[in-house]
Amino acid sequence: MSLKVNFYAAKFEDWKLLLDWRNDELARKNSLINMDVIEEEAHKKWLKATLENPDRRIYLAYKTGDKIGTVRFDRNGSSWEMSWNLAPEFRGRGLGKELVREACLFFPGNLTAQIKEDNVASIEAAKYAGLRNVGKKGLITLWELKKENHNA
Repeated sequence: MSLKVNFYAAKFEDWKLLLDWRNDELARKNSLINMDVIEEEAHKKWLKATLENPDRRIYLAYKTGDKIGTVRFDRNGSSWEMSWNLAPEFRGRGLGKELVREACLFFPGNLTAQIKEDNVASIEAAKYAGLRNVGKKGLITLWELKKENHNA
């Protein structure tokens, strides 16, 4: 029997784990904004601002006691743009799909995502979670999940 993925709101104390995951080579390759290695002090400053921002929510995902990844939601008008990162040691096991699906169920509100067209694993995770491909902007695929009842 497979236990589901759960989430908890990230805390500042999670900075090192989040930084390690963010600086992983594949995570940097798939980043839409900054593919450079992030330095410790810059990351701490970003995380502090993120945790204080009411229009941004960041969670750590865990399953059977293991922290397996992170998901972030950024308010974008009437919806939330989601992004995720699976811990390198948990890739290739189908957990990314589970993480994204459970995040979509867990988080209230209409959701969108932007995924690089060559990021096959994230595209498969988005499909599995019920997000719908609604277009393309350059090399970025656009996804959305509209929920009937939401309040976030």
